[in-house]
Amino acid sequence: MQGRSRGTLVNEAETMLASIDSPFHRSLLALEVARSLPGERALAACERVLLERGTLGRPGLLLHAATAAAQASMVLGDVDRAWRHLDGVQALLASCAPFDIDRADLWLMAAQVLQATGEAAGARSLIQRGAQWLHATSRQMPDAWRDGFLRRHPANAGLLARAAAGVPT
Repeated sequence: MQGRSRGTLVNEAETMLASIDSPFHRSLLALEVARSLPGERALAACERVLLERGTLGRPGLLLHAATAAAQASMVLGDVDRAWRHLDGVQALLASCAPFDIDRADLWLMAAQVLQATGEAAGARSLIQRGAQWLHATSRQMPDAWRDGFLRRHPANAGLLARAAAGVPT
């Protein structure tokens, strides 16, 4: 990896996608590659994952793909498209837990979209609910882990800071 540019590594990863037999693993790699792609390409990659058979029956993977698609839509300034993807995230969260993306990241993304659509009160409420969940979950942990979960985990700490300040994004 040393000495190769980020672009070269992304190109190599994109080439590898075609050689992965497992639809599930191909989808996971595609989502990771999408993080390094520019706007439209990132969104197209995420939306392809949403349609692939590797995501069918895997709500956690769908959750990740829909969140990534919402994030890519926001980067492009397409709030309506982000909202459509976020709607899918909200429905999935009602029935499954994310396995490879932090809940705090999901709440922060949702709050960003709500804020962008003029729903500041809804965004604040969502951040507050997320903070309540984090605190309730931390009370179920051993004391030695609690501080790390709440304060040293970047997404959790960011969500809690926004909740304390009363700002959604």
